[in-house]
Amino acid sequence: MRDYYYILGIIQSSTEQEIKTAYRKLSMKFHPDKNNGEKFFEERFKEIQEGYEILSNPSKRREYDARLNQFTSSRTNKDNLKNTEEELRKKFEEEFRKREAEIKRNYQAREERIKEEAERKINDETFRTAQTLDQIKERGINYTTLLLTICIAALAFFIYYKYNEQKSIDQTQLPIVDTATKILSTTFVDTASNSFFSINDLVLILNNGSQMKFSDFPSTDYLRENKDWKKFSFTDIDNDDIPELTVNFFTGGAHCCFEYFIFKQISKNTFKQIFTFEGGEGALTIDGSEIKINFFEQIGYFFTCYACGISDSLPHKYFSPQITLNYSKEKFTLAPTDDYLNRTITEDLEYLKNRTIPIMDTTDNMDDGTRRAFAERIITYFFNNHENLYSTKILFQTYYFGEDSAMIWDNIEKQISSIFNMQFAIDNHFKELERNISNMKGTN
Repeated sequence: MRDYYYILGIIQSSTEQEIKTAYRKLSMKFHPDKNNGEKFFEERFKEIQEGYEILSNPSKRREYDARLNQFTSSRTNKDNLKNTEEELRKKFEEEFRKREAEIKRNYQAREERIKEEAERKINDETFRTAQTLDQIKERGINYTTLLLTICIAALAFFIYYKYNEQKSIDQTQLPIVDTATKILSTTFVDTASNSFFSINDLVLILNNGSQMKFSDFPSTDYLRENKDWKKFSFTDIDNDDIPELTVNFFTGGAHCCFEYFIFKQISKNTFKQIFTFEGGEGALTIDGSEIKINFFEQIGYFFTCYACGISDSLPHKYFSPQITLNYSKEKFTLAPTDDYLNRTITEDLEYLKNRTIPIMDTTDNMDDGTRRAFAERIITYFFNNHENLYSTKILFQTYYFGEDSAMIWDNIEKQISSIFNMQFAIDNHFKELERNISNMKGTN
């Protein structure tokens, strides 16, 4: 029996919106058209479609859940399911490694062709220059005059070259571009060859191994209807004198969502994806080597309405639920613990502890925003303290005294394990997180 929850990368208690979001992302990643029609990706795409067809239909989902629960109640079946999931995971990682190696070979060949073309142009120019000198010699032009002319021309070229070199440096630190028109007209100068190329000629390599021009990214036609549908900037995040490319675009929704991407440069006009995050507008900001992420969007409906909240009554009413990452040497790591942020969290939790926890409306399972205020601070504490789930749970038990504390903690755990859906190309950050949560549950 197939576990469609595993295939879609969600849990059995996921909401309809979470199922839809997971399906949209996976269908884009595994679509055969983006993977050269390879059989492995075609099979996964069919499974993703089957899973979504069942889980998005309430009646089919109830029937499927009943069969899945009955199936997994047997230890043998449960072990077989885990083995199948592990084989699928290994197969995907193997295919991804093959794809990455293939892309690397293709781009090495491409760079060789570019180098050969450049050398051929130099040889052609040298030959034409020699012909010109022969012609001048035949006409009897004074060589002293010729030498003086060449020196003046070389000086003029040097001044022009330095001007364009400075111009190219300025252009690589462009502000965010607001309209598609400006994006299309943006050009850059390659100082090595003094040649011009457009931002749209940049080639992007995505985490799933697919590659496309910047002008075709993302390959979603309906997004292009928005005038300001895509914005980008170049920022040297890790201070290695090679700017990273950041791209974001609005994906739709009343409050959500924006997709944020960061690419690193691996050749003259090729960038590889190293980070992605989906959240609200302005959810991702870059400050030096720090990447700050606001995850309010992900828990905006945590047992409350999106617009509800009690922030104005809290000691720190401008508190922002966040995670801070450092990017250095092509790796993302959690920033060192911010003691001031910990004090801010505990001061707000102390206030919430002395405040009556409201009874939730039985019709829509919502309150005035109190439970979300707890969740924002508890989850922020978790990431600010390097994913120490044990101390995070102790903090929650110290300040939350509602009769539904077990349910609220369970939902906080689920948020922690699925809140970001960030796909790092360089480590298994959230796989480790899920293992930590699983181990914690096993000790209780």
